[in-house]
Amino acid sequence: MPLNIMFKAVYLIINFCVSLPPMKKKRIFIPIILLLSIASVWGQQPRLMLSNTEKKGAEKGSLDKAKQEPKDTTEAIYVWRVNETTGERIQAIRDSIRYNFQQTTIPDGHSVAIGYLGNVGSPSFSKLFSENPYERTFYFWNLLDPYYKNPGKQLFYNTKIPYSNLYYQTGGSQYTKEERLKGEITSNFGKNFNLGFNIDYIYSRGSYQFLSNKSLNYNLFASYIKDRYEMHAWGGNYSFLNSENGGMRNDLFITSPNSKDLPNTTYTSTDLPVRMNLTWNRVRGRQLFFTNRYHLGYYSKEKKHINNKDTVVDTFVPVASFIFTSQYTHQYRRFNSYDSAFVDAKHTIRALDTLYTEKHYDRPVNDLTTLTEWKNTFGLSMREGFRDWVKFGLTAYIQHTTRRFSLPNSTENQFDKHFQNSVAVGGVLSKTSGKLLKYDLDAELSVAGYDFGQFKANAKLQTSVNIAGKEASLTATGYIKNLKANFLESNVQSKYFLWNKDMHDIRRVFAGGEIDLPQTGTRFSLGIENVQNYQYFNANKTIDQYSGSVQVLSARLDQKLSAGILHWDNQLVHQTTTNQSVIPVPQFSAYTNLYILTKLAKVLTIQAGVDTHFHTAYYAPGYEPALMAFYNQQDVKVGGFPMSTLYVNAHLKKTRFFVMYYNILKDLGNYGYFSLPHYPTNPFMFKWGLSWDFNN
Repeated sequence: MPLNIMFKAVYLIINFCVSLPPMKKKRIFIPIILLLSIASVWGQQPRLMLSNTEKKGAEKGSLDKAKQEPKDTTEAIYVWRVNETTGERIQAIRDSIRYNFQQTTIPDGHSVAIGYLGNVGSPSFSKLFSENPYERTFYFWNLLDPYYKNPGKQLFYNTKIPYSNLYYQTGGSQYTKEERLKGEITSNFGKNFNLGFNIDYIYSRGSYQFLSNKSLNYNLFASYIKDRYEMHAWGGNYSFLNSENGGMRNDLFITSPNSKDLPNTTYTSTDLPVRMNLTWNRVRGRQLFFTNRYHLGYYSKEKKHINNKDTVVDTFVPVASFIFTSQYTHQYRRFNSYDSAFVDAKHTIRALDTLYTEKHYDRPVNDLTTLTEWKNTFGLSMREGFRDWVKFGLTAYIQHTTRRFSLPNSTENQFDKHFQNSVAVGGVLSKTSGKLLKYDLDAELSVAGYDFGQFKANAKLQTSVNIAGKEASLTATGYIKNLKANFLESNVQSKYFLWNKDMHDIRRVFAGGEIDLPQTGTRFSLGIENVQNYQYFNANKTIDQYSGSVQVLSARLDQKLSAGILHWDNQLVHQTTTNQSVIPVPQFSAYTNLYILTKLAKVLTIQAGVDTHFHTAYYAPGYEPALMAFYNQQDVKVGGFPMSTLYVNAHLKKTRFFVMYYNILKDLGNYGYFSLPHYPTNPFMFKWGLSWDFNN
């Protein structure tokens, strides 16, 4: 099947599937994607590789190197990401890890400690303060960060042969099943142009009533790389539907299932009473991204060893680049409910209304908030290394942003509009070559419009030293930020919550360092952050701001130990905060993984073991569905329970496979397997998954 026909077929099929009713959509959608991914193998034809000049360019970029396995140099597949502001290519590594595959498939695997509603695809946040995204204008995406795709997360490819990957995972019974299907297809058309498509589909019924998740995200991406011109394009569509149950009505069903205060009956997790039903949060959006870089430079003669002989070739040396980047985003979030309760033969009440003290309109809740944003950036860059004495690269840019917010008011089908314009200038100073010192310094200042006075400066320095014949890396990071308060958090207009507040700028200062010792499998990091005017949702579920300063100190140790085929990996994190009621964090968090790793018949890699996530008890944030936000509370502690899985991973050539028993300690001790107040994680569950590459 020619790939251009296959891409067109995928596009038509996706649009057809999206228009189907929900039940038919699932039955038809998964088999079609399976067939398309397998069919792509038959159309694979050899393609041209990157030239040496282009390969060198693909390696340049950020100092942020992915901490995964080294790139498989036997494959003619080169990958990178792009900076969403400057279009600079950033070195990246394709996901091809051969062990711990099972951890990438569950919400717990996104962090050492994470809070979420219970199943795959649900809103979540990291319990490690430094890992949480904060600066998104449409803050609802912060809760869906592990599943939210944007141009900065996209891998761009240059391939010698077409590449595709199919990933599928499932678990649970017929009534609690969780399924996730991901697919990616990409191919070069000539040596300069690459086109790709990927899709991510989640259908999770959930182990508790009215807690299902469904999402469909797909995007097209393309790149065109030549000596004088680079182009990257990305277009995505994403849709998340989260059913909300408001948490357990009575935690005793989990913490004390044999309590005398509970009915003396047999029940399963799907029988437990919850606070809401027939209530949903929908978050949808579409995004277009286009970046161009035109290079000024010259060609020089360079001797290279090609086909066992020395050859003189012309090599392009870029001196400066003109940059234009444009990004369009439209996003919306809707909260609605058909939750009603029977009173008598003639009357029903809106049961959801009884959970809230304020009601700002009488009709059934149907809150819709939208954001449309258009951002354009013009820049000029001087390239690193075009002369021996030019040891750094320098970029300057100006950026214009326009936004339109739409908030519901008390009149049916009427909305309040808010418009913002902002102009910012920024620059990047970087050095990405050499071993003695690498650095990446960037700063941005808003000089006009709504964001006037907002300032962000980030710094990263890296060096390496030789210890016992191996390189150990030392990294220092820091930032200073003066940020405008989030508009959608400061201005809430809905049925149950209403406020419009003027908030002060938020000031954040961070300094930290890391040392990585491959000789001993040790990585240690330490960081401290000072936050002033921190913005958060308080115990009354309204926006609040702490005018003082809060310091958060974090120390992390990653240690790998091994003896033959026996391995023991550990991640230990200690956090302290000067004000737990403003920024609550668990004092100690840990992930430990004990396993055997061996090969059978020299081709099949087997990993079998048990791993555990654990953190000390603390007043973890609660979750409010009507706001789709996490709020601080001081009533219920969460933690002190080991979330353990028993697993087997297998890797054979281009195929990865795992089986897992999730939450094997469910019936241990205090039964406290809560991730958030009133939100238990899934009970004991069997899961399996498969990832299959087609690139031969």
